[in-house]
Amino acid sequence: MHTSSLGVLGVVLLLLSGCAASKVVTRESGLGQELVYRSLERAVNELDVTSYGESKITVKLYTQTGHRLEEFSKEYVVARLKERGLHIVSNESEADDILEVFISVLGINEDGTLLGLPALPVSMYGLSTPELALYKSTRDEGQAEIQVYTFDARTGAFISKTGTLSGGAFVTKHRLLLFINFTRTDLEE
Repeated sequence: MHTSSLGVLGVVLLLLSGCAASKVVTRESGLGQELVYRSLERAVNELDVTSYGESKITVKLYTQTGHRLEEFSKEYVVARLKERGLHIVSNESEADDILEVFISVLGINEDGTLLGLPALPVSMYGLSTPELALYKSTRDEGQAEIQVYTFDARTGAFISKTGTLSGGAFVTKHRLLLFINFTRTDLEE
């Protein structure tokens, strides 16, 4: 082998032997929970509660089949409506109106941009090469959409429905020239 070939081989082996830790952010992470919570909060805040006056209301909440946040979402929506002055009752026979809250969207969208070399897996060692980012941007965005139907509790007659009420929250992280990091977010500190 020529000396230049050995040098190239050495550089390739050096790059392949570098290791990088990869961070997996699950939906249950603190940041993920906050994005979902803030998004739902902002969607519920869009609801105009003035039309309910002094009516006694019971709340039914529906999410996509088997959504893991269904129980939390219902309790949170009820608490927010109570906080905003609605008279919520748990027994439907005591209610004047029934609010059926449909959560059609509740989750996190993830997006990113990388200008540079991504981390590459080295399968025989279970490691990966380090990521070399001239510029990297990752954006996690919580999203919630609800629609509220109101029915008369005694007759079941339809009274009204809202349009789609949306809420969102985001965190965008930027990396410039491998080590300059900054974050933009609309979450409260």
